[in-house]
Amino acid sequence: MTEAEKPFSRQQLAQQYIPDFLEESDEHLRSSAKNLLSLEKAILQPDDGEYEISGLIDDLLRSFHTLKGLTGIVGLRPAAEISHDIESILDNVRSGRSEITNGMIDSMVRGTQTLDKVISALRDEDKPLPDISPMLEELAVHLPETKETSSEMAQNEKADGEGAAIANETQSISQSFAELPKDIVSNMDDKDWQLVRTAIDTGKSLTLGIITPSEDKTGQGITVNSIREELQEATHLIKVIPLLTDGEVRFAFLVSVDHEIDPGIFPSLVWTPIAVSQSASGRSDRSSFGDSEVSRTTSSLRVDIKRLDELMHLVGDLIVSRSRLIDVLPQLSGAPQAALETLEQTSSGIERQLRSLREAVMHVRLVPLSEVFDRMPLAVRDLARDSGHEVQLEMRGEETEIDKVLVERLHDPLLHLVRNAITHGIETPTERIAVDKQPEGVLRLSGRPEGDHIIVSISDDGRGIDKEKIAAKAQKLGLIGAQKNGQSLTNEDALDLMCRSGFTTKKGVDLGSGRGVGMDVVRRMVDAVGGSMSMQTTLGEGTCFDLRLPLTMTIIDALIIRLGDERYAVPRGDVHEVIEINLQDVVRTQQGELLPFRDAALPLLRLHNLFGHNADKISPRLHGLVSGDNGSSFAIVIDRVIGIREIVVHTISDELIAQPGITGATDLGDGEAVLILDLHGLRRFAREKFNNGGSA
Repeated sequence: MTEAEKPFSRQQLAQQYIPDFLEESDEHLRSSAKNLLSLEKAILQPDDGEYEISGLIDDLLRSFHTLKGLTGIVGLRPAAEISHDIESILDNVRSGRSEITNGMIDSMVRGTQTLDKVISALRDEDKPLPDISPMLEELAVHLPETKETSSEMAQNEKADGEGAAIANETQSISQSFAELPKDIVSNMDDKDWQLVRTAIDTGKSLTLGIITPSEDKTGQGITVNSIREELQEATHLIKVIPLLTDGEVRFAFLVSVDHEIDPGIFPSLVWTPIAVSQSASGRSDRSSFGDSEVSRTTSSLRVDIKRLDELMHLVGDLIVSRSRLIDVLPQLSGAPQAALETLEQTSSGIERQLRSLREAVMHVRLVPLSEVFDRMPLAVRDLARDSGHEVQLEMRGEETEIDKVLVERLHDPLLHLVRNAITHGIETPTERIAVDKQPEGVLRLSGRPEGDHIIVSISDDGRGIDKEKIAAKAQKLGLIGAQKNGQSLTNEDALDLMCRSGFTTKKGVDLGSGRGVGMDVVRRMVDAVGGSMSMQTTLGEGTCFDLRLPLTMTIIDALIIRLGDERYAVPRGDVHEVIEINLQDVVRTQQGELLPFRDAALPLLRLHNLFGHNADKISPRLHGLVSGDNGSSFAIVIDRVIGIREIVVHTISDELIAQPGITGATDLGDGEAVLILDLHGLRRFAREKFNNGGSA
């Protein structure tokens, strides 16, 4: 055996499979957190009947057993030890050796949070692993038997896995496969066994292929991911299972086929047909998986987001090229009419195809909001306990989809808003009873689509925001004049003040809030992705924050506007309508200019003034871009709208050149950079300028 043919060690494979490991472990962590909270409710309300304790225990066992195996594969021993201890606690409960208690659940919740921190450390190479010793000591309290050492855990990993990974109702099925190794069986869950049964019932054969990765195979492009893709096309792939034997890593592929696999097609795999006993061929009454379900499950493919980014950038380049074609067409007026018509038809066809391609790529990038919503129940539980509140969390619209990148960036801002709602908004049970409220406060998270945007709402039924306190604190910090009071502050004004870095009305600092950085983090994230934030609050009744986020932040539809000699792009989703402005109708006040508009007064913001344009070049005919929401509409005054284009957004990440109200730049095809405007950011900048003595 040459050096290149030698199998990889676990350490060599760790970096190669960390992206897949992080994604899969994240799914198990979210599922475990949800099931632990359900288990806690089932213990506290045993007569409710909403949750079945035994089923929750089985699901948790499978998740932590899988996490133990995955973390062991990548050499993350601290995570494997925590997973092993929680698995042992659950196994003792299931076997009747221990009785489930609230303290035990608390320890497993904290263990899951510590496990999440250990695994998250892999995302940042400079981030040290947390000390898990206190956590292991806390978990050991709930293990009546002598705790295994790390070496014993590694030796017994196969032996204790089978019972932890297979639910009681599937044991009879798994026992029918005598030729399947125990370390394969121990990683199969209910859904896997149902897929196996469906395959058998439809007359398919089962076979097991095993590969031992090596440098030589990797050099030839033979990897676990490439084999997975090929098997998904040629077979029904049921399960991919990592195996660890004597420090070496192998991967097993369990597939179902219509006929025996020709070993020559996949020479890198060692194939073993699986014999099935007669008892496994009977259809289960509980099985709800038909052929369509097998096809749906095995046709899914996990793709690195970086590959989708590359694909989206290629689409963006095509859009820029088409823009150049549009600009060239008017210059061909001397060409034959038939040729011009053909070019125009071809250009229109390319436009339709590019839009379809863009939408297809965008939909591949979309993931449900549940990816971030599912992390909130555990945080709400801990924050409520630490602050002495009783909080009921309600979540709606978790299935609403948004760009994967935006979901990842949404976690911290959402956590800050949840923290503020509990520590600032919702009263203590005693305070709520005193004002005739239920002792348990209600916190609602919701998501809903709105055109090319997603609205994420965080609301509570707490005390509401006291604008008098906001105004008093702002005056103390010199942010507003002494003439302003809480009654003259609009919701928009109050929100702007709350989002100032360091602004807080809380006198003390605790685990929940008090440093004045939370709302600033939320505003920065929303601005960075080209979104907007609004607030509605009623004293004594509660507060609602709405985050309006774009579906995607790479390719968008935009209005191209003219301002003097310059062009700008404005995201189409930020503009409700375009109106013509008659200067004779404009009313000037101390607060700025207003335009009568549909039985209301519409504040005007002149970009000419804000950008310092020469007044001599201002067009006598002006137009307004109406924007805003929740009763805070305004109009941006421009010269005119040139047209609508698909544009590729290039964000400005350098803080030294970033400017308020400018989210990025784009190329319309002529090589000239066109700035992309953030209308809400411009409005805030204009108000701040006005408060400091300038003119908007």
